[in-house]
Amino acid sequence: MTILVGIVGKPNSGKTTFFNALTLSNAPVSERPFTTIEPNLGIAYVRVEDPGVERGLISSPRKGYILGKYRFVPVKVIDVAGLVPEAHKGRGLGNKFLDDLRKADCLIHVVDVSGRTNPEGVMDGEEHSPLEDVSWIEKEIDLWFYSILKRNFDKIEKEVKYKKESLEDALYKYLSGLNIEDWQVKDALQHVGGELCGDNLFEFSKKLREISKPILIAANKIDVPGAAENYNKMVERLKGKIIVPCSGLAEYFLKSLAKEGAIEYVPGEGSFQKLKKLNEKQEKILSFISEKILSKFGSTGVQQTIDKAVFDLLQYIYTFPVAGPDFKDKEGNIFPDCFLVRKGTTVQELAYMVHTELGGKFIRAMELRSGRVVGKSYKLKKGDIIYIIAGR
Repeated sequence: MTILVGIVGKPNSGKTTFFNALTLSNAPVSERPFTTIEPNLGIAYVRVEDPGVERGLISSPRKGYILGKYRFVPVKVIDVAGLVPEAHKGRGLGNKFLDDLRKADCLIHVVDVSGRTNPEGVMDGEEHSPLEDVSWIEKEIDLWFYSILKRNFDKIEKEVKYKKESLEDALYKYLSGLNIEDWQVKDALQHVGGELCGDNLFEFSKKLREISKPILIAANKIDVPGAAENYNKMVERLKGKIIVPCSGLAEYFLKSLAKEGAIEYVPGEGSFQKLKKLNEKQEKILSFISEKILSKFGSTGVQQTIDKAVFDLLQYIYTFPVAGPDFKDKEGNIFPDCFLVRKGTTVQELAYMVHTELGGKFIRAMELRSGRVVGKSYKLKKGDIIYIIAGR
C-alpha cells in the first residue's frame, strides 16, 4: 500500500524547501509567491527501528536504506502550488492546487510560524498570525470538499431515489475520486445522524475531509526571531492538533553536507559529526543550527513531521514479513521488506499484500519476536516480524 502525503501552505511559507529537505530534491524555491506551479513529486522516508541491529545482522532492504540503528522506509510526497484565500473559488492557482491533492492520504500544512508573510505570501513588514493561517487554509480545504459534494448532490439524491442505492453507496460512488474509502463515508454520515440535507451538507463535508485527509501542522522557520513564541501560542490554542516545530532549511543543509560526505548525520537526530574540514560559511551555518535549533528543539523537526504524519495522524504501523525463521528471503537477503500497514491489519491481509497467492493459500504464521504461532485473524503490532506459512 503506497502512502501519499500532500504538502500544503500559503505561498512563501517554506513548503518547497521543506519538500526538498524531505526528499533531498532541488525543486525551485524563492521569496516570490507561486514559485511552485506544477506539483513537485518525490520520495520521503519514515524512520523505524531496524530489527537487524538487535540480532547482530546486516539488513538488506529492497526499498529504502539503513543508517545507524534505523531503517528508512519510502513514502510518496507531493508539494503543490501555494494556497491563497478563496482558492476553492479558483483564486490564485486554487482549483489546480486542490485537484493535485485528490489522491493524498493526509496533508502536512507548512506554516510560516515566524509570522512574516501575509495570507498572499508577501513579506510586507507587518506581523501576521500563524493561527489565522491554520484557520483559513483548513477552511479552504473544507470548502473544496463541500463544493465537490454540492455540485454532485442532485445526482446523489437521484441515485438514492430512483436506483434505490443506499446514501452511503451513492456518496462513495461520486466521491471516490478523492481517494476516499467506504468506511470514511460511513463514519462521516454517522456524525451527521445518517442523513444529508442542505443544512448539514457542509458539516458532513468537513467531517469527511477530517477523516480522509487529516492535517498535521509543520511550524516552519522555527529559528526566526519571534517564531518560538508563536509556536507556543499555537500549541496552547490548538489543543488536539499535531504541531511539530521545524526548520526545512536547516534539514536541507545538513542532508546536503551528509550527502557530500562532509558530516555524518542521521535524519531526526539532534547532533551530527564533522568528517572533514569545512569552509568558514559552512562552519558558521552549522554553529547556528546547533545552537538555535538542535540544542533547543532536539532536531530540525523535519523527520519527526513525516514520521508523525504516517504513524500518528494516519495510524499506520510497520511490520517485517520474511520467508523463513532465519529472517531471509529466497535470495538470502536479511529483512528485505518493511511494510507500512494500517493499525488493525490482519496477518492474512499482510499475506495478500506480499503476494495474492500467499494470501489465498495462507495456513498460519509465526511472529518471530515472540515465537508465537498466530492465525489469519491476528492483528499486526508495531515491529512484528512475520513468517507466513502457506499451502502448496
